[in-house]
Amino acid sequence: MTMVMASASNQKMAFYSSTSNSPVQRRNIQSNASNKRKRIKKHRDQHWPNFGMTKSNSSKTFKGTPRAEDTKKWDPKRDDQKLKENNLELKEKNLELREENLQLKEENLGLRGEGQRLKDEITRMERRELELCKENETYCFQLAEK
Repeated sequence: MTMVMASASNQKMAFYSSTSNSPVQRRNIQSNASNKRKRIKKHRDQHWPNFGMTKSNSSKTFKGTPRAEDTKKWDPKRDDQKLKENNLELKEKNLELREENLQLKEENLGLRGEGQRLKDEITRMERRELELCKENETYCFQLAEK
């Protein structure tokens, strides 16, 4: 007696005979069964995470202290409080830096004003020097004429 079955995953025909199957047919039958087991296990794990566990086993998984990476699941308020504290510290630092920045800007403006004043004084001194050189030349010419 021979039966024909088409699997949904790969559409290969597997022949079941009452006497014996070839190695290729056995392999196809086994892979189809394996695929079906995997699909069932995946579906079961997605929808029934505690499938097959007794009450004692399932209660053991939830007891105990949380791991470091699970703190958000266990105590989100603590993390929010830490974030708020860090935020306040950063705001205080920001205000201090702004005040320091304003002081430096005022110093910079003062130095710019002083620098401009010094430049103006240098140009006045250079003009005075040129005037004195001209006076000296005219005086030298007057002496040479005498």
